[in-house]
Amino acid sequence: MNNKNLITAAVTLTIVLFATISFNLVMDQIADRVIQKLKRDYVPGPYQPGFDPDKVDPAIFRSDFSKAKFLEQ
Repeated sequence: MNNKNLITAAVTLTIVLFATISFNLVMDQIADRVIQKLKRDYVPGPYQPGFDPDKVDPAIFRSDFSKAKFLEQ
C-alpha cells in the first residue's frame, strides 16, 4: 500500500469508529429522556393526573352523601 491509500483507510476507519460511538451515545441519551418523560407523564387512568378510579368511594356518586368517607372526618 502506498502512503495515500494508507491515509485514506485510516481516515475512513476513524470516521466509522467516531460515527458508531457517537450514535450509541446519542441513542442512550434519547432513550433516557423518553423513559423519564414516560415516568413523569404517567396517569393512573384516563382522568385527571393523580385521580385513581380504583380508590374512589362510590358513595360520593349516590344521592345519599351520609355514607361517603370524606364526610367522616
